[in-house]
Amino acid sequence: MEAIEELAQLADSMRQANSLLADEDVDESSPSSSRRPSTFLNVVALGNVSVGKSAVLNSLIGHPVLPTGENGATRAPISIDLTRDGSLNTKSIVLQIDSKSQQVSASALRHSLQDRLSKGLSGRSRDEIHLKLRTSTAPPLKLIDLPGLDQRFMDDSMISEYAQHNDAILLVIVPAAQAPEISSTGALKMAKEYDSE
Repeated sequence: MEAIEELAQLADSMRQANSLLADEDVDESSPSSSRRPSTFLNVVALGNVSVGKSAVLNSLIGHPVLPTGENGATRAPISIDLTRDGSLNTKSIVLQIDSKSQQVSASALRHSLQDRLSKGLSGRSRDEIHLKLRTSTAPPLKLIDLPGLDQRFMDDSMISEYAQHNDAILLVIVPAAQAPEISSTGALKMAKEYDSE
């Protein structure tokens, strides 16, 4: 939990620095500044099907909201804007839609996402699901859960849409059994294309 606290502090400091560089108001008590999304710390999960990308992101959120399972539970990009709200209890998740907020359970949100993914959205794999969540457990991040890189509809342009930005943290997920061969994994090779370091 200490690492999450440090990450939350880092994200807040980066948001404030971004505001200063853009010559914007950084008043924390201002409703507009607290709702202004950070343009830093966007975490993009890369890896093959069923390696645990969604499970790792769920651990960052602090709630099992993303569908997990065999055969590629994530069939379209899922973008989650997280906001930390210390006034909520540790089990609360608030879903924000437009200017309305609604408390939801992790299982209800996960089942809703599973239904939406199983229906194929509009039939195009490029359709992004975008969520805005507030919790007391998550750092202020933007998480991107991409489908497995080895799925037939995943192509370089879809990955590049999320990974090429200089504010993206590329999180490469590989199964522990593949750790000895990590340098040969496609996800790591792809991440190095966008960020050689």
